[in-house]
Amino acid sequence: MLKSLSITNFRGIENGSLVDLTPLVVLVGPNGCGKSTVLEAALIAGSPEPVSSSFVAMTTGRPRPHDNLAYMFKWMFYRGDFQRPPAFEVVFHDLPGSYRISSKCEPNPGQTYPRIQFSPEADSESRPASRPPVKLIGPFGWQAKPLPGVYSSVVERGLKREAKELVLSLVRPAEDFELLADEQNKPVMHLIFRDYSIPVAVAGEGIHLLFYISFFLAAERGSTVLFEEPEAHLHPAAIHQCAKAICAAVARGTQVILSTHSLELIDSLISWLPEADLLKLSVYGLRLEAGQLKSSRLVGKEVVAAREVLKEDLR
Repeated sequence: MLKSLSITNFRGIENGSLVDLTPLVVLVGPNGCGKSTVLEAALIAGSPEPVSSSFVAMTTGRPRPHDNLAYMFKWMFYRGDFQRPPAFEVVFHDLPGSYRISSKCEPNPGQTYPRIQFSPEADSESRPASRPPVKLIGPFGWQAKPLPGVYSSVVERGLKREAKELVLSLVRPAEDFELLADEQNKPVMHLIFRDYSIPVAVAGEGIHLLFYISFFLAAERGSTVLFEEPEAHLHPAAIHQCAKAICAAVARGTQVILSTHSLELIDSLISWLPEADLLKLSVYGLRLEAGQLKSSRLVGKEVVAAREVLKEDLR
């Protein structure tokens, strides 16, 4: 589990850090305050292997398919300056020392811009030998693993009933879901009704996303999961169920770090957390001032007491 994260020269952040991260972390603040950048930094800093620019593109939602990716990678550097390489430092709970990962530019024959490689510092003696993985669910990243594969992990862990109750409570009159074969004999997740079935993928973006979030969280244990605005495409009732899945994952030992613009999501997280577990929740209000990442932190019952302040930030 991530305990702290420091960021230098990455996207719009010249310098900044978040400390005392809890099992459930919520990032709030206006557009452009650095929420997405913090999630991307956590993904890169938490990777056990060297991270390439293409990895960042495939696992974050920032570059769109029509973008000039080489040009976009320039802006992974603060103010697009290749002379100011990004660097991150992360501390993990229950692991000694800190872990620092920095970037460098490499020749890229035939291209205008160099390749960017994020790697652990070679002389870092405090690098943890092993640690739980950090994974992202986002506009692009959440599609990285097909739904049938995630569902298989849920079944293997004996959590199908939990996932079924969560999803089907919102997809009435569906009675079940099941993997069926398509015309190419490939597995496709279907919603089962009394006398017909339809693929989950065509049941609506919100239903598809809720399935994926529910399955992904049920399949994870002991890792850190990053979400960018999990409320997107979800009806308020589905947001409430999504919060239930998040809190259940936290109870099983998964750390969840998410960004949101939804007061409904925060209210739902509070409602699903037992009072004894409220200290697992922290909310960071972010702002960006001339490249400096600033934050205010609320934890546990402070989040409940400061609801009206959060409402102002989110509205």
